[in-house]
Amino acid sequence: LALDGGGMALVFGPIGAPLAGSGPDRVSDALLEQTWQQVTALRAAGLAHGDLNLNHVVIRPATADPALDEALALEVEQTVETVQQVQLVAFGRAEVAASDVALRSDIAELLCSTAIEVGPERAVRAAIATAGTDVVRHALPRLRGAFSLVFMDETTLYAARDPQGVRPLVLGRLERGWVVASETPALDIVGASFVREIEPSEFIAIDADGLRSTRFAPIDRAGCIFE
Repeated sequence: LALDGGGMALVFGPIGAPLAGSGPDRVSDALLEQTWQQVTALRAAGLAHGDLNLNHVVIRPATADPALDEALALEVEQTVETVQQVQLVAFGRAEVAASDVALRSDIAELLCSTAIEVGPERAVRAAIATAGTDVVRHALPRLRGAFSLVFMDETTLYAARDPQGVRPLVLGRLERGWVVASETPALDIVGASFVREIEPSEFIAIDADGLRSTRFAPIDRAGCIFE
C-alpha cells in the first residue's frame, strides 16, 4: 500500500483457512499428521509456539497455478512436491530456546484442540503416529480437567487417568491378556475378570513384556456426583 509521504506498507495474511471449525469430515488424518510434523519440527529446534489453537493452524488450498506453487515452495525452502498444505501462523507468543514446560504445553494444547475438532481417538492417534508416544505421555501433566485415555500403537496399549481421579478407568484380565475399560460392566461383556482401578495420575503401558505403571503427576483427588 502506498502511504502519504512516499512510504510503503506491506500487508499480508495466511494463504488458506484455519483448521478451527472445519469439522471432522473435512480434517483428514493426513492434515492432522502434517500439523504434528510442523510442531515436531519446532520442538526439535527448541521453539515453542505458545498459542497453538486451531485458529493458528492454516490449511493452504490446492492451487492450479504453477507459479504460485513454486513461490510457496521457495518461501519454505521446499520443492513443489514436498510443500505441505498445513502452515502454522501467529507466532507472537513464541519462545526461542523454550523450556520443557513450554514445549509440553504446545503438545497439550494441540491435543486438546484437535480432540475437540475430530474426537479424542483420531487426535491422539495422529499425535502418536507423528510425534511419538513419549512426547504425548510427557504432555499429560499439562492437561487440566477430567479425563481417562486409552490409546495404542503397533505394539503397546496405553492408558492414563486424570490426577483428580474424576473419570473412572479399570484394569481387567483375560486368560491371554489385559483389558482396560471405563467401567466394570464392560469387563463382564468380554469375559474379563476385574483386577483393580487404574489410579489417578497413573499411566500404564501393556505390551508383550507385560504391564508397566508410572505416575505422570501428583495425585489430587476430587469427586464428582455424576461419576
